[in-house]
Amino acid sequence: MIAPLDEHDWDTFSVNWNVDVRQAFHFVQQALRTPPPNGGVVVTMSSGAALGGSPMSGGYAGAKAMVRFISAYAAEEATRRAIPVRFVAVLPHITNFGTGRLGVRAYAARAGITEEEFTERAGATATPGQVAGHVVDVIADGSYSAPAYHLTSDGLRPLG
Repeated sequence: MIAPLDEHDWDTFSVNWNVDVRQAFHFVQQALRTPPPNGGVVVTMSSGAALGGSPMSGGYAGAKAMVRFISAYAAEEATRRAIPVRFVAVLPHITNFGTGRLGVRAYAARAGITEEEFTERAGATATPGQVAGHVVDVIADGSYSAPAYHLTSDGLRPLG
């Protein structure tokens, strides 16, 4: 639900915790418990909202921040146990497709501007193909060694 905080109840506020955080938790946990014998890469999908918040999306930004933390915790544990799996979080900037499209609409309306104006002010967004291509790059190219990357239409920017 895209709405200000006071219009949420706990069920709508926590939906991203119950879906996004839960799936990252279980997937990462399984990769640590039974890693592929030759190593691999686990990419978790966070969000640029984890960096700056998202006041119209309930618990979304906090849930996406937790996804990033889960990935970092797993990377630390893999290093500690010498598990040859890389864990990387990708944080796409707001997009104008899928769920991001709902955010663009809501934030544009809240600001009293058109969706095009909002998108222009928010900065260029990556297309679905660009997002997929960059995720494949992170998986295929071992030089992507940062624990997390902010993804915009300009590409991946490492985050500490």
